Amino acid sequence: QNGKTPVVETGYGGVEVATFTHEAGQDSHMHLISTEIYTVLEGNMTVKAADMEISLEPGDEVVVFPNTIHEVLDRGTTFLTRVHSINCQGDRDKYVLRNGQWSQALTLKRLESVGK
Repeated sequence: QNGKTPVVETGYGGVEVATFTHEAGQDSHMHLISTEIYTVLEGNMTVKAADMEISLEPGDEVVVFPNTIHEVLDRGTTFLTRVHSINCQGDRDKYVLRNGQWSQALTLKRLESVGK
């Protein structure tokens, strides 16, 4: 698996479910279509979404709506979390900031249609 988090795919535009730990790491990114629901199963996790830092404990959830810049922050804590991606488009709908421009993670094609 090359260190990647296993993802259960249900098809383009469906729901994806991934379970990951503090070891997975995550860059700041956004989705134009997908909504993500993070649920902390064990430990403590901090998510930065829309310039707010949110500390989560077991049983806590945070919903990240489309067009919201977000990331899981490395605070030196351990955690196990599950993320459900609703209306998931996979890497086609993941955008990262590269060289000052928002680009599609899959192709690194610049995002021109969104004023970011």
